[in-house]
Amino acid sequence: MKNYQTSEFIEICRNATIELFKDKITSDDIQTLLDCMPMVNNNELLIPESSFSIPKVINSEVLITSSLGWSIIRVTPSDTQYQTWRMDERVWGTRIGSGVASGFIYTVYESYEAFFKYTTTYQLKSVNKYDDILQINWFNSSGLPIAQFNGVLEGGPILEIGGGCYWKNSGA
Repeated sequence: MKNYQTSEFIEICRNATIELFKDKITSDDIQTLLDCMPMVNNNELLIPESSFSIPKVINSEVLITSSLGWSIIRVTPSDTQYQTWRMDERVWGTRIGSGVASGFIYTVYESYEAFFKYTTTYQLKSVNKYDDILQINWFNSSGLPIAQFNGVLEGGPILEIGGGCYWKNSGA
């Protein structure tokens, strides 16, 4: 899969989200996350209609580098408005692979500033049998998912990893 702006890609990500969270959080909390996931129309990501105001998706890149037992995960928004924000996390353990993923972030919050501020942990994994779709879930301090990255991965394979994290604003 080379394009994240297709209905097939979104469907794979929806199914992966349901599978990941089905025994971990309530079906209402899963549905809240799915209700915010963008739809595709003519290869364009569209914000779904919902009962509350959510911001547009942020196009983003994820860079994963690994060597000598350390892996660095860097998430960088591509959109000009959020380019000063970045998540850099260092993980010790089994080599998880290296790669670059291009995709999008969406949040259940009404602003990305709230998402950046209230993120406390993350979980990252490949979500399909070809290891070419990368998903990152971000959580608040209550353990609820508050945002998600879905992207096409070049490289890999990426095993499931996660831990504490926070976003930094280099422009602040």
